[in-house]
Amino acid sequence: MIFEFFCKAIALLFHNRRSLFRYGFLQGDRTTIPQQAIAFFEVFCKAIALPQQAIALVIKSLIAVEFIVKILTISIEKIHQIKEIIRKYKNLECVECAQAMQDYLISQGISGKRIKLYTGSAIGRNSYIYDDSLSGDAISLNGRHQCIAIIINEVEIIFDNHHPDGLTREQWLGNLQFYNKLYSGQQFQITEENF
Repeated sequence: MIFEFFCKAIALLFHNRRSLFRYGFLQGDRTTIPQQAIAFFEVFCKAIALPQQAIALVIKSLIAVEFIVKILTISIEKIHQIKEIIRKYKNLECVECAQAMQDYLISQGISGKRIKLYTGSAIGRNSYIYDDSLSGDAISLNGRHQCIAIIINEVEIIFDNHHPDGLTREQWLGNLQFYNKLYSGQQFQITEENF
């Protein structure tokens, strides 16, 4: 009876992403099983006199959370909300847009990455970043651009102030150009911050 209740509690915990964050099983973009948690469950199981096989099953269940988290996906409603946030921002407002998306995702218990690009030059011809998928003006005048990356159906999707529908990382980076990338093959300096 107690074992059955305990297993149901673990199952509920696994299906609630916010609980995974609260109890320390999910941090940033990866799952972690704190050793203290495994030790706690082992002591708990022994305290209620569960057989060794049952204890092993509980510990395997804890470790299985890593697999379960990988199949958790962001809801359509939350993707729609991200699009609504993006639509509030114009060209040259990538930092503000990325911050608003990050704040929203954190409030929803969704992990992601803040990606920051830099051409290596804040002035001169390398300070202008263009997006080949957009016509018109440069999307950056200071050699910097920011976006948010989240995992949707096991694919990393990039959202910035120009792409409310998101792009894969390859598409997004492939579209972005600056002078030295075009003429000497220089690449962006990329910084990634998990949240």
